[in-house]
Amino acid sequence: MPWNPDQAGYGDQPNKPGWALQRLIMVHDGMRDDLTLLRRAVYAATRPDQDVAAAVAALGEVSLGDPLWSLRRYCAHFCSFVHDHHSVEDSMLFPVLLANRRNREAGLEKVIEELQADHRVLARYLDDVERALTNAPNDDAAKAEAIEALERLSEHLESHLAVEEARLAPALNALSAVVTEDDLLPPPEEGAIMSVNGTAKPGSDGKRET
Repeated sequence: MPWNPDQAGYGDQPNKPGWALQRLIMVHDGMRDDLTLLRRAVYAATRPDQDVAAAVAALGEVSLGDPLWSLRRYCAHFCSFVHDHHSVEDSMLFPVLLANRRNREAGLEKVIEELQADHRVLARYLDDVERALTNAPNDDAAKAEAIEALERLSEHLESHLAVEEARLAPALNALSAVVTEDDLLPPPEEGAIMSVNGTAKPGSDGKRET
């Protein structure tokens, strides 16, 4: 039977987390873990009293010739994943939620406009971090810039993830009540993982979604 977007609406299942909210949180938790590892490695790489090789080893991909190469590569993977995740939300998830009339009447359109604006701000912060890490080995000022850019990204991204989970929860739970995951989303690719560093989330099957 074709899905009727008005079959369920905002707030129909306020206290029952469904598959859609659980999947979003699972992906967000992977991003949180990756961000924590990135911060540890960046601090080690930009402070002379730290063991750079040991910190970068936590990322799972160490270049014996230049540990900072692995850090920049990891950062590029992380930033690309966040960009892709937000692109999927903007082009796929948000339109699905806004197809529901009751979601629109409850003001979800304004919520999504704010989240999309946040995506654009985060895109700039992600680019700032990549650029700063490219310059970090050059001098102390560049290293300080890299730390500042990463802290700015961390603060904004962590806040964004929490706000998005809270404000989309009613609409995502209502969606989960009438539509199965298989109805809307293709199965994950074989061998996909939950985290840039290759670590599967506890309780998962080791696959990663965007």
